[in-house]
Amino acid sequence: MSREAWGTSMLHDKTILLVDDQALIVLELATTLEDAGADVVTFGNAPEALAWLQATTPSAAVLDYRVGADTSASIAKTLSERGVPVLFYSGMVDLAHLPDELLAHEWLNKPSSPEDLIARLQALTA
Repeated sequence: MSREAWGTSMLHDKTILLVDDQALIVLELATTLEDAGADVVTFGNAPEALAWLQATTPSAAVLDYRVGADTSASIAKTLSERGVPVLFYSGMVDLAHLPDELLAHEWLNKPSSPEDLIARLQALTA
């Protein structure tokens, strides 16, 4: 499906939290999500995202696992406690060392197609 075919309904009325420390990836993913109708809130580090989560709950989240010197594990835990679906979008190949609670989330390898990203989020938020 092309971006033009997405219209604005695939993620309409969804607020997606996007956390990644690579500005170009944030720009690309935010544009993709916005093209699919989502409202996107972005952060480049875990502390800022956690501060935002003190007052807000998104519809879903797209998290890079490694965010600067931190990981996004604490964000995933906070979201899981609220029943918010999490999609890790990460370049990590070896996931064997991660705790089970992180492996329970959806994982999508960087790079992936915009269509795969949208399809996964649409399934998670349906």
